[in-house]
Amino acid sequence: MDFTTFGVDLRYAILEDGLARPGLSVGFGYLYNGMNFEYSKKGSGVKYDVGIQSLYATVQVSKKLIIATPFAGTRFMVSSHEIDWEWNLGPALHDSGSSSSDGFDFGNIQTQLYAGCGLNFIVFQTTVIVMADLAHAGDEKVFSGALSFRVKL
Repeated sequence: MDFTTFGVDLRYAILEDGLARPGLSVGFGYLYNGMNFEYSKKGSGVKYDVGIQSLYATVQVSKKLIIATPFAGTRFMVSSHEIDWEWNLGPALHDSGSSSSDGFDFGNIQTQLYAGCGLNFIVFQTTVIVMADLAHAGDEKVFSGALSFRVKL
């Protein structure tokens, strides 16, 4: 099994964080997630290849408060995908297929709202994020989150 993730996130501060004023930034990014999975045993098997690319633009507001930096923003995202799969249960039962988005669909921009807080303790940093995917408003899948922990050297 192979798994690849690559991303670039570029940010530009429109307003710097001031004494009483929050910071405002805009950003652009690219993400790639790819996976290849293959398993076979005694004449049966499965193979799955997937590649997903995403482009996004963000607008974010944040405010540094001693060791905490709360933030909130919105993200506008478009994606493309390529999926190939096949399976077999011996020589008689088998199937295969593929799916492709044929490039980025700029007519179907996904909007996400997010908020979180970063905590900085000298060389240790942690961030908690909660996101709402507006395309799934009313579904169980509307919320997601992330937790990260970093050590600055």
